Amino acid sequence: MSARKSILNSFIGKYLNMAVQIFSGIIIARLLLPEEMGVFSVAAAVLGFVHMFRDFGINSYIVQEKELTDSRLRAAFTLNLFISWSLGVAVYFSSPFAAQFYETQGIMEVLKITSLIFFLIPFGAISVAMLQRNMQFGKLNIINLSGSLSGAIVSIYCAYLGFSYISLAWGTLANSTVSILVVQFFRHPVTLYPSFKDIRKVLGYGSITSITHLVDYLGSSAPDLILGKILTMSDVGIFGRATGLISLVQRLIISAIKPVLLPYLSNIQDSKEQLKTQYLYATDLMIGLAWPALGFLIVKSALIIEVLYGSNWLAAVPLVKILGMAYFFIIFTSLSDELFKSSGQIKTFAKITFVITPLGFLAVLMSAPYGLTNVALALACIPVIKVLITTFFIKRQYKIQYRLYLPIAWRNGLLTSFPLCMVYLFNSHYSITPMAIDLLSTAATFSVVWLITIFLLNHPLSIELKKALKRSPTKHA
Repeated sequence: MSARKSILNSFIGKYLNMAVQIFSGIIIARLLLPEEMGVFSVAAAVLGFVHMFRDFGINSYIVQEKELTDSRLRAAFTLNLFISWSLGVAVYFSSPFAAQFYETQGIMEVLKITSLIFFLIPFGAISVAMLQRNMQFGKLNIINLSGSLSGAIVSIYCAYLGFSYISLAWGTLANSTVSILVVQFFRHPVTLYPSFKDIRKVLGYGSITSITHLVDYLGSSAPDLILGKILTMSDVGIFGRATGLISLVQRLIISAIKPVLLPYLSNIQDSKEQLKTQYLYATDLMIGLAWPALGFLIVKSALIIEVLYGSNWLAAVPLVKILGMAYFFIIFTSLSDELFKSSGQIKTFAKITFVITPLGFLAVLMSAPYGLTNVALALACIPVIKVLITTFFIKRQYKIQYRLYLPIAWRNGLLTSFPLCMVYLFNSHYSITPMAIDLLSTAATFSVVWLITIFLLNHPLSIELKKALKRSPTKHA
């Protein structure tokens, strides 16, 4: 399957999943209070921390391994099985200690239910990695969408019945269970049974990758883990709503490109010049999508939050604006980890992570006693530092000079600014009620102007759109 078709399939899958998650999130936000969401957020952060150990870089190993034999697949399965089951037992029996630490009984209840996921994961993880390796994103879309729909239905139904934060725990379990059941229809033909042959090969790659991802996750989950202890669960919920809204850009755009980029770049790593060209092109495409979306999100954050989630969550608006501005910087290098992995430079990725994560953790720890706004301001400094360090390593290893980013920044700055100016003029002349109609009309205006602008600027996105339109009639004929 071509990279373009894979990206299209990946985007379709991400958008369908996001549609389900946004819709369910809107309903759940009106059924649960910020404090209830905060309880689940802290428990989910603890669970995610454990998941970093569980993955152990096994999926990344399978995707990028050049000589992937049946023996190595069985070794990966064995390692996955041992780690997952061990961690499942550990999470279940350590949940009371987590609840005691945060002085919240609900954390124990959530962790006990979600710990069951660890016993199911090994029976689907290898097949999912193989589908990604082979760029079969259509099948992955079916798997992910089935899980998302199931999880959303269970979460909403339980929340409606008054199960509070436990609703989200049952929904998470339903998501994983259904996904793993559907995976069995696309299971890799190799019969997976425990085997220790070649396990050192998997361990060698996984040890560096897992530690790196673990440290990286600590940085991203630091607000939930620290705020849950220093501030209130309601504060955790508000902060989570702000970061969750910003992460929509990451999940809708960056997460759709990343799964395709790793196997694609892995196949061209012998040519550094081609690697550089494709990386810059993918970055240009991604920023052309992400910056305008992020700009719209920042400018209309109050309207978006009130329409989608209700007035209970308006305290998240200033946090969205602060963190959103910082996210403009991080998007520049958000594909860099795939670049490093694809060319075997996993240690470089690790070095960057080991520098940035402690800074982020320290920023939250030092600013948390002074309130959520100060936490957001402290965290906003970290992406700037990360971009400076990452571009330094990219320049040194791939000869991608800083000046090569300037046309990308200039072009996408115009692509972001012009639609936002049109939205400002539109809102200055027209006052529309109710708020939902106002949001829809403003978003429609922004989208139309953005689409026109990409053709006026001859942006790479316009080139990709023209290619897609040219192929459609031929394919139809």
